[in-house]
Amino acid sequence: MEDRLAHIEKKAKLALSNVLIAMPYLAGLVAQVRLYIDERVETAGIFASGRLLVNPQWLAKLSMPEATFVMAHELMHLVLQTHERAAGSDPKLVNIAHDMVINQILEHKLEMYTPAGGLQYYQLIDQSSWYRFNEPGAVPLEEVMALIQANNSEKKLAALPCWSIVPENKARAEAPPLSDLGETLALVFGKPASQSSTPPPTPQLLKGDVFSIEDERRLFPHETARQLAKSAQEIQRRAINALSAEQAQNAMNRLVDDSYERGYSPGDSMFTLEALKSHYNPPWQWALQQWMEATAPAGNSYARPSRRGQYAEFVRPGKTRKGETIHVVLDTSGSMSDELRQILGVMASFCEITGVDAVHVLQCDTEVTADEWVSAAELSNFNIFGLGGSDMSPAMYQLAEDPEVERAIVITDGEIGYPYHPMPYEVLWVLTSQGSRYRRDFNPGYGQVIGLTA
Repeated sequence: MEDRLAHIEKKAKLALSNVLIAMPYLAGLVAQVRLYIDERVETAGIFASGRLLVNPQWLAKLSMPEATFVMAHELMHLVLQTHERAAGSDPKLVNIAHDMVINQILEHKLEMYTPAGGLQYYQLIDQSSWYRFNEPGAVPLEEVMALIQANNSEKKLAALPCWSIVPENKARAEAPPLSDLGETLALVFGKPASQSSTPPPTPQLLKGDVFSIEDERRLFPHETARQLAKSAQEIQRRAINALSAEQAQNAMNRLVDDSYERGYSPGDSMFTLEALKSHYNPPWQWALQQWMEATAPAGNSYARPSRRGQYAEFVRPGKTRKGETIHVVLDTSGSMSDELRQILGVMASFCEITGVDAVHVLQCDTEVTADEWVSAAELSNFNIFGLGGSDMSPAMYQLAEDPEVERAIVITDGEIGYPYHPMPYEVLWVLTSQGSRYRRDFNPGYGQVIGLTA
């Protein structure tokens, strides 16, 4: 039995290392993940802390390419922050949607079909929508989730497995010979070794493949919540680095491919450096989160008097709100019409993840067309007004009149008018995917500028 487990452990470690052959930018995550051969998981799954569990009997039935696909899939849950995206949403639905997104990405990266009954779009989404999924990751997660819900019952989704149990006749007694490259990678990234201690089987198997912190504390009670949170924080850092490295690699690949057509010149070298610099950025959600934390008021907070509707006899109190709030100036000019749906979906997801209690949205083209407080859930059914000219000054000046506004986010394509002097609050300019192409030319002189990507 011990020899069999050692063989399966070696197979799992090699499969994890082999991911780097096609996806070398995941090296940081591979080095940090803690691999466990564990019978308490039905197939395979991962925690936010980077603890990766694989059922030995299930893994034994997979070929080495199939096992490599599974390992890459679980790592991609960390890269795409599935655990964080599930906060405030239906975790099962987020898991299913990300499974389909990840499997399509990996079919292109690893040049193989999804193994072990992994989920694919055609299983859960109406055929009329398939054309939109030709390009991996082209459809925002929120839209994928909406399509899944529209085409499937809650009962079906609740019973849906992320991986299928492979039939016994597919079991393989021996793993294929290890390639020299695979052996080398296994030696280099052998740490983290599997923890090798296999707990006794229990009838309460973990299902799905994205596991909660509550499950982790139940299965591994020797680790404190603080230790798990620290591990999860390091995993998040490495996930951001992996995304940035992938973007840089993709930019370089495109430049190399283009060079065969246009040839090299002195200008190409500078263009290469600029492209790599512009692509080596974390997802905008993380930049937004860091900006919110950096601009949060220090020390204890208190409600300041409102300057709206004051009378000589008394001071009217300002608003008090539970939880985090954000103020958003939304460019609703005509040039933004194609991107607003995606932007609102990303905003809703971000607010749910980060615990934002309310969103103050000012829609503006050349005047403020709407001024309202909404919840994150209400953003998905948001009515857009305007679609005229492009001047954010009215909305920004309106926010300046409220002393309770300490920071505001302006989402725009950059082709706008705006106040030329700094506002009395912190400003984050978020350029849409279209506006990000002109990011170097957009320089308002104050605030921070980041690019929005799906």
